[in-house]
Amino acid sequence: MFNNPVRDGKVEKNPVRGVKQLAENNERKKVLTAEEWEEYKAHCSAWYLPVAITAYRTAMRRKEILNLMVNRLDLNEGFIRHKAEDTKITSGRSVPIHT
Repeated sequence: MFNNPVRDGKVEKNPVRGVKQLAENNERKKVLTAEEWEEYKAHCSAWYLPVAITAYRTAMRRKEILNLMVNRLDLNEGFIRHKAEDTKITSGRSVPIHT
């Protein structure tokens, strides 16, 4: 919040610099019903539909889906293998690939 005023010369220094931020709790509060999903899917553009389906079936974050690379796919075992640098959390995770 204070970085922009410092950059713009409105304040001399950031008074909260060095204060550690608290970890965020990104608990999802909404899960689409089957009817809501079908309605949403019906309005998706053809180019976006694979992204939407992946998000719905895996609950992966947008950045995880859009930055997905082929070397993260384990097709033999049926998993997407995220490394720590791919996720918002501090560790990697495996996401099952829906049939």
